[in-house]
Amino acid sequence: MNENEAICSTYEWHFLMQHTREFASAFLNQLLRERIDEEAVHKSTFSENLRAAAFHAIDCEDPVLMRRALHALAYVGQGDDIPRLSSLLEHPDSIVARDVKTCLFEIRRR
Repeated sequence: MNENEAICSTYEWHFLMQHTREFASAFLNQLLRERIDEEAVHKSTFSENLRAAAFHAIDCEDPVLMRRALHALAYVGQGDDIPRLSSLLEHPDSIVARDVKTCLFEIRRR
């Protein structure tokens, strides 16, 4: 199994595909944050694995996957991720670029 297949077969990848969409209302964003926190209680590596799955989705360069990934990274991203994410601020898809700004705001706010 190659790295791509390994990441795409993880629970965290499936979580990313099922539970993230795009940034929505504060209420829905709070629900996602709570769901991530619940998962992390049951699996200590959940947040780090979700972070890895999210960066894999960003590397796919599909705008829909990128937006899902940015939504997750807003809650599991780390300060070390800021330079990599900042490089996406000028993304040709304006909605992706907007979500990058929101993601960076959320990471810096924590």
